[in-house]
Amino acid sequence: MERPSISPSGFERQFLNLSSYIFTAIFTVEMIIKVIASGLLFGSNTYLHTGWNAMDGFIVIISVVDVVAMHRGMVTPSAEPDAASHILSMLRVFRLLRALRPLTVIHRAPGLQLVVRTLILSLRSIG
Repeated sequence: MERPSISPSGFERQFLNLSSYIFTAIFTVEMIIKVIASGLLFGSNTYLHTGWNAMDGFIVIISVVDVVAMHRGMVTPSAEPDAASHILSMLRVFRLLRALRPLTVIHRAPGLQLVVRTLILSLRSIG
């Protein structure tokens, strides 16, 4: 839903920011519960031993950093980066990774995993 023409002080921007806070909180709680239930790194079936969980955890961490930066006013979705905020402007790139969140649904649905694997394998032959 992001686009350059959204007014920084309009209702749509406020709605998107609030939605970002809510979904980041939900995904963060989900990640914490999974880490507590399965462990983080040491063991056979821990959180980071599954590629889908590692990707999901990375996206959640980027989302939390992005929300904190937006909340503190360090970076705004429509602002142009200047020299002082060059490092924080990189969050604009990582913000795009939030679009990968729906891929975590694939982890829960084996039929969708098969479809995605087939699609990826077919891309090689199409190329």
